[in-house]
Parts: sequence; structure tokens; C-alpha cells
Amino acid sequence: MSLSIEIGYVTKENVNLILAKAAQQARSLAIAAGFLTDDTKDATIQKASGQAKALAGKLKGYTPQ
Repeated sequence: MSLSIEIGYVTKENVNLILAKAAQQARSLAIAAGFLTDDTKDATIQKASGQAKALAGKLKGYTPQ
């Protein structure tokens, strides 16, 4: 059954798994793109916060020229 799910071959036995996989992939794409929805806002804000902290760490001691 995992092969049919991987290639997107829909049957009545795997349709729920295929839809769940598609929903998770869509959510991951939205988070990666920074697209805010009620479902992605927390993860998107956490990602942005982590990126901001990483940038702040790289800028310690930086002096603009």
C-alpha cells in the first residue's frame, strides 16, 4: 500500500492516507514560504524567531563600515 500512496494511486483503502499526506505537505510548504494561516501561524512565528536569533548571533560584534 505504501507504493500506491507514494505515487498517488488513489483507492478506497488509501484515500484517507493520501489526503493526510497531501495536507501535511501543504502545511509544510506554507510554513517554509512564511504563509500565515490559522494552522501555520505558530510554526511560522517559531521559524522566524529562530532565524532572527541566528542572525542576531552572527551580528554580535559587527561594526558597520
